Amino acid sequence: MATLRNGGNLIGINSHLQEILIGLLIVLAVLLDKRRRK
Repeated sequence: MATLRNGGNLIGINSHLQEILIGLLIVLAVLLDKRRRK
């Protein structure tokens, strides 16, 4: 997650938007994991 945050800073993504995107990535990862385990 630090890598994503640093990359976002380097390309100029707003920090608020970065938090939203990281949150969405976490939710997506959990959903994919749950789907895979079924």
